[in-house]
Amino acid sequence: MLDELVKTLIRESGPISVAQFMQLALYDPKYGYYTTREPFGRGGDFTTAPEISQVFGEMIGLWIADYWVRSGAHKLRLIECGPGRGTLMQDILRATSNVPEMHAKMEVVLVEISPRLIELQQKALAEYKFITWQPDLSAIPADRFNVIIGNEFLDALPIHQMIGDVERRIGLHGDELCFIGKGTIREECPGASLIARECARLILGGGGVCLFIDYGYAETCPPEGTLQAVKSHKYHPLFDNIGEADLTALVDFATLAAEFKAAGLLPSSLLTQGLFLERMQVLARHKRLAERATAAQKAELDSALERLISPTQMGTLFKVFCATHPRGIFPHGFE
Repeated sequence: MLDELVKTLIRESGPISVAQFMQLALYDPKYGYYTTREPFGRGGDFTTAPEISQVFGEMIGLWIADYWVRSGAHKLRLIECGPGRGTLMQDILRATSNVPEMHAKMEVVLVEISPRLIELQQKALAEYKFITWQPDLSAIPADRFNVIIGNEFLDALPIHQMIGDVERRIGLHGDELCFIGKGTIREECPGASLIARECARLILGGGGVCLFIDYGYAETCPPEGTLQAVKSHKYHPLFDNIGEADLTALVDFATLAAEFKAAGLLPSSLLTQGLFLERMQVLARHKRLAERATAAQKAELDSALERLISPTQMGTLFKVFCATHPRGIFPHGFE
């Protein structure tokens, strides 16, 4: 259905930007990918780290608890951007359940716009009565200590593709969608700039830190650009079945760090996911789980750990980035 709507829009108004195409494909209220589907897990189109192993969320939970305890903050607002099915938050809350007073002094805000995913999150997290939902960060007041997290959130923000000073657009060749313009591509993500400003507003207002984990690059955009479609765990033709495949772009972490710095926060160095998890003692946690596992369970645990930290899988491709209040404490793992 979206295929024809996009073509009709182009026929009536002319070629559209890549950002407009992504916005329609992913977030159209009636037909958009994230507003109508459950894309996660083996039966979906892609698998995120929390779906691979519980230890990923446990390490994030311990990182949050450590930062909160060392900060000396009285209360804690934990905000997750793009919480998927709620799996990551489930693991975080389980891992932090024995931290003295943490849950009693905590509120959780999930930033989500998909009615379908909110329904799944509410079901997964029904036992926790301190969770609320908001459509975006701007709806949250800057009145307390905040920890903001996002796993595979930034890669789904619409991007603009530029060739020189001209914006690359999508038009029609006959009845087929096509790109207009050739040359070396540079990508810009206005949504990431907005996220940086909103994180700064919350953290500068009440203290805290933000942590984002995503796949991306630390230097320059590949000349061909990074926009891609994924369906059923495989790359998918970009203009086929619009609204039925995930669209993502690699995160430009160098520009992201500059955006956070310009917004008033102190950006961290960039770590690979494998190094961050190892610094959080994921190997020790894995060993404890394996000691109590059957042979089949141990094989599954070993496979999951390999996917999370191996340089040939998620360990190097995925990066970990944080930004803190300029007078805040230094977060563990980024020494």
